[in-house]
Amino acid sequence: MSDSLFEFQDKILQWIKNESFVTWQQIKDNCNDFIYFLPKEEKTNKYGKNPEYRIFLPLLRNGCVEVARNTERLTHEKNGFCFVWNWRRDGIPTAAADFDSLGVLRSFPRIRDMIKFFPPADVSKDSLEESEDGLYTTGRYLKQYFIYDVQGRLHEIPDYDSPNYDALFVARTYVRIRDKKMSDIFFYDEQKQELRINDYKIYRNFADNFPILVMRALICFCPSQLKDKDFYDRVSENLVYKSISPDAYKELKRIFF
Repeated sequence: MSDSLFEFQDKILQWIKNESFVTWQQIKDNCNDFIYFLPKEEKTNKYGKNPEYRIFLPLLRNGCVEVARNTERLTHEKNGFCFVWNWRRDGIPTAAADFDSLGVLRSFPRIRDMIKFFPPADVSKDSLEESEDGLYTTGRYLKQYFIYDVQGRLHEIPDYDSPNYDALFVARTYVRIRDKKMSDIFFYDEQKQELRINDYKIYRNFADNFPILVMRALICFCPSQLKDKDFYDRVSENLVYKSISPDAYKELKRIFF
């Protein structure tokens, strides 16, 4: 993990803790502010055009922050995020040790079946642009994402600040499955009970766009992994998930195939 990333993540956790509730747009704005004075090369190579993906998403993936809903005013309900725990100061949260990882995997639907529950889209295909990850968007600004299922029906993909924050990652995974762009998603050593995720270079980094809830389950099979700084950066095939039982691996194959 780079020093600047470590610093930015600590700042954003403290900010969310102080604010109690923040929106996705506020997170984006803060992450852009964080990198504003960085040298151009570091800003481009490490954080790109969307620094919130590098800075914030690992914290959501690991459970340091959680999706929340502000209902203080019923006429102004908002979806956003709240603070859960500070990984640097608090070590491993009790919730991670109590997390039923295998139960989560057993209850997780197959990726192929999830898309049909996305809301149907009422837009013309002519008004959409195909993006590099196989999805469709409404254009360059104020992007909204859409996906075609195997029956050719168009669905709207919920945004990050919706209750279904995993939707975009599920959709990107579905494209790879639908288009048969993947074969071996996982490298699994049954004897050591260790697993790695194949870092496919198709569209976007596959491992870094892995469904968040499944990723949390993999991490929490061995909660002490949350002490490892590598789990707070981009996901790569070099990361090893420990204590993954054969039953857990069986569920992963059901989910993704």
